[in-house]
Formats: sequence, structure tokens, C-alpha cells
Amino acid sequence: MKDLRDALFEAVKKWDARGDVVGIISPTGTGKTLAGILAAVKEGRRVIYTLPFISIVEQTFDVANSIFPGKVLKFHHMTYPDDGDESKSPEDLLLMVESWDYPMVVTTFESLLSSLLSHKNADLKRLHSLCGSVVILDEVQAIPAEKWYVVKEALDVASKALDIHFIFMSATVPKLLTPSEVCDPLRGREPNRVRVSFENRTLSPEELAEELRENFKNSVMVELNTISSAERVADELVDHRIPVEFLSTHVTPYDRKLRIDRMKERLRRGDKFILVTTQVVEAGVDLDFPMVYRDLGPLDSIIQAAGRCNRNFYLEKGEVRVRRVKREGGRTDFSLVYGNLTEEVTLRVIRNEFEEKDFRGMLDQYYKELESTRDLTHHSEEVIRTVRDLDYDKMNFSLIAEEPKYSVLILESSEVRDSLEELSKALATTGYERRPLIRKWRAKVEEFTVKVWEEPKDLEFDEKLNLYISPRDKYHETKGFVVGENQELLLW
Repeated sequence: MKDLRDALFEAVKKWDARGDVVGIISPTGTGKTLAGILAAVKEGRRVIYTLPFISIVEQTFDVANSIFPGKVLKFHHMTYPDDGDESKSPEDLLLMVESWDYPMVVTTFESLLSSLLSHKNADLKRLHSLCGSVVILDEVQAIPAEKWYVVKEALDVASKALDIHFIFMSATVPKLLTPSEVCDPLRGREPNRVRVSFENRTLSPEELAEELRENFKNSVMVELNTISSAERVADELVDHRIPVEFLSTHVTPYDRKLRIDRMKERLRRGDKFILVTTQVVEAGVDLDFPMVYRDLGPLDSIIQAAGRCNRNFYLEKGEVRVRRVKREGGRTDFSLVYGNLTEEVTLRVIRNEFEEKDFRGMLDQYYKELESTRDLTHHSEEVIRTVRDLDYDKMNFSLIAEEPKYSVLILESSEVRDSLEELSKALATTGYERRPLIRKWRAKVEEFTVKVWEEPKDLEFDEKLNLYISPRDKYHETKGFVVGENQELLLW
């Protein structure tokens, strides 16, 4: 892998990118983060590095800040940077943050696109900082298919109007998002790290857990499409005294980071355990398991899960097993989360057996099938028409599908209790310092907050904070916050 990472880095160093929207194509784990930063800083412009999920914003910020300490801003709703400069007032610091007045910014796709497509003042504050910048979209395949058209249109227009250079990065890019020029130095040299097998039969979560127990000879990651199924698999394994780690959005962001760091150390030591997770582990989380199970999902998600198997090529071949999980009722977890059409397309393209060397060709076929079987333009036409008519009051664009409605704060430590008290004080403050103080302490509180679909009526509700407050004893040591027993669907 070191040779491949060096080859990608050297190729990008020599690459003279021409075009407003270009791309770096390279397999998972071959060093795209550093290569992308190199490609961007060569241009001598402000760099905006964007990613699909907050978890990998944190990871990428750590990498970027280790290269350019103090020059990188981490921007998402759970951050409030403190650069230690006491001469800056809280309001001045917040203005710098909200306007992206830093040499490099690491943020989310959602923040980038809301800067281009929103009429809200909070989003428009950073529009001028995009002008003349280099913008990286890492793991670009994670953009939902029905949003490809409007994203492509927005970036094409912004590149010309605002002199922005866009760099797409992925193991493969959907055809509809194909950049004008591509740096693809490892084509034909892709590592062949994993073997994938698929069984087209449905299993209950408990049956999947039984299969996991039977094959538990080394550490395993199993990725499920819903929290409900993940919790049932975890329960079954714990009942049989299998060591389990667990990740989902019902685990607080603070706790998720601790668990990921702990698993890295456990894998390094050679501990045996099973990670039961939802899609929060996809796209860039740097874990490396010898075996991975994945509930059948979109082909690109399966390949993302495979990126957590034999990632560093320590084994001759890692093993990925794809199964179909179905709970009580008529639909699989796949169709509940992604819809029947995406499931049908995946089933047409997936094979019973394939290897990493087959990924690119299969993904090309998968994206082609998606583009031919669903209308990817009608979802975007209203957004584009609204922008062209400058009718921003009607604008309603987000990459994020409907989110859980209820926020629950977990009182899991004295730190969160202190943060909650400070937030309450900030809300009672008046004057210029009120807004930055609220932002600062709200960001701290968000680290200990989970979002759920079902209203937790048995918990205290704080109307001022719009939060339900959960005591520590309602936070399960493995599964995090458990909402209810009989839910049809808990999304990841």
C-alpha cells in the first residue's frame, strides 16, 4: 500500500490540472486525503475541503491541522473553535468562523451547497470566501443520486461565476458528476484486497447474529441498514458473551469518537471483537478488519463497507459477506431505508462472487442502471427554477433527507452538566456576547446529544433549549440511547 500511496502522491505532485471541475480517482485507502490537499495548495488559493459526514470531517481536520497547525478551520454545527487569542472578542471570533476567514476550511457538503443555494444570512456570510478558492469534494459518490443533477449544475455555474476550482475525489465518480479532467494514476494497478460473496436469501437479525457467532475466529465488522436490526444483532451477541463494540447515531458524537479510537487500539493489539454498526462507519472511517459483513445496500455502500476490510493489505485477501436482513413484516431493511428501486438496481448488478478488481466496472454499470431507470432530473428542476427566478423564499434544498425530530441530551458526565449550565446562562445573557456564547455552549452540548424519531415522552423536556434530558442510567453502555421496543424503523 505504501508504494501505491507514494505513486498517487507523486502523480498529483506533477499533475497540472486544467479545467474548472477536475477529479482524482483512486481506490479506498490509497492516500487521497493528502493527495487532494497537495493538489489544492499547489494553486496558492484558499482551500475548502468538504466531506459527506461530520465523523470524517473530524478525522480529516486532524490530518490537515497536523500539516498546517493553526491555519485550518473545522466547521460544522458541533464546533466552536478557540484559537487562544485573547485579543479577539467572542463576536469577532465567531464572525471569522462563520465567514470561513481561514486559509483552509474542513467542512461538510451540506455547508458548501447551502452557501451556494440558500438565501439565509448565516449561509451567505461565507459566500465571498468561496470566491477564488479551491474546493475539494471528497467521497463525492456519497451525494444522493436524486441530487446529482442540481449539484452538478450548481458547481458548474459557481466555478465560472466565482472563479472556483472544484476537485472531486472518489474511488469512482457517477457518470452524471464526471469532471472535465481526471487524475487516475493507479488505473490497472488497483490493489485486490478483498473477496466479496453474496447470498440472495433473507435472514432475521437473530439468524445473522448466529452466523456471526459461528464465524467468530477473528475481529469482524457487521454493518446493518437500520438501528433496530443493529440493536437486535448486538443483543444476541452479548447474550452469548461475544465481545461487542457498537456504533450508531444513538451513540453520542463524543462517545462515538472514543469508541473509534478504542477500536483502533484494540485492532492494533489483535483483540477479538465484533463491531456492530450502521452506515455511520462508511466513507473514510479508518478501521481495518479482516472480515466484514454487510446487510445488502446500494452497491456503492457495499464497496464503502468493503473499504473497512483488509484496508492496509496485511492479508492476502480479506473477506466480505453480503446478506439480506429482513425483520418481521413484508420489506427488507434495504427497501425501508433506500427504497425498492435502488434495491432492484443493486440486485441486477451484484454478483454472487466478485473481488476488489471488479469494483470499478460494477460501479460503472450500477450508476448507468440508476441513471437509466430513475428520473434524476425532476427532483432538481424546481430547485434550479427557483434559483434562476431568484425566488429564494421558496427555496428548500438539502442533501440530508428528513432527519429525526427529537433531540435528547445525555447527562453522561459532569462535563455535559457544566456545559448545560453554561448554555442556560448564555441564553439569559444580553448584548453582543450573547450569540457567540450560545453558539459556543450549544456546540459543546451537541457532542452529547442524539436525535431520535420517536418522541421520548418519559423524559424531561427543556422548552428553552428544545431538548429532552436523559439521565445517564437511560444510556445503555453498548447501544447508547434506546428509544422503544416496537419501532418499525430506526434509521442509522
